[in-house]
Amino acid sequence: MIDNILNNPDFGIELLTKLKEERAARVQAERTNAILMHVNKTYTATEIAKELGFKSAIALNHDLGNRKIQFRQNDTWLLYSRYADCGYVEIKQEVLDNGKVIYHRRFTQLGREWLVKIYNKEQLKASAN
Repeated sequence: MIDNILNNPDFGIELLTKLKEERAARVQAERTNAILMHVNKTYTATEIAKELGFKSAIALNHDLGNRKIQFRQNDTWLLYSRYADCGYVEIKQEVLDNGKVIYHRRFTQLGREWLVKIYNKEQLKASAN
């Protein structure tokens, strides 16, 4: 095969091009697999805040509130109706021994990607100015 490559450079170029395409396809398949493996994973506001560069979940929640993405009611952050049915969050209810009900909100993978997209667009605009 090496003799064929040395005697016919076009054959070598074709061979290397196929190798490059196969590697790119493998990388894309691995990315898709990684996303699919995390489809059912949910994320706390703290995890997303860290990913986006906020100091805390509190800072992220206040920023989302200022952007009219969410509001606070009964000590729980809720998405405005425009976003509430998009599958961005899951809310689980926990009843404590004393009867008090606590709501835990976690962002879905879809919600995480949505927030990352919002903040990445903003960063691109800021760096362009």
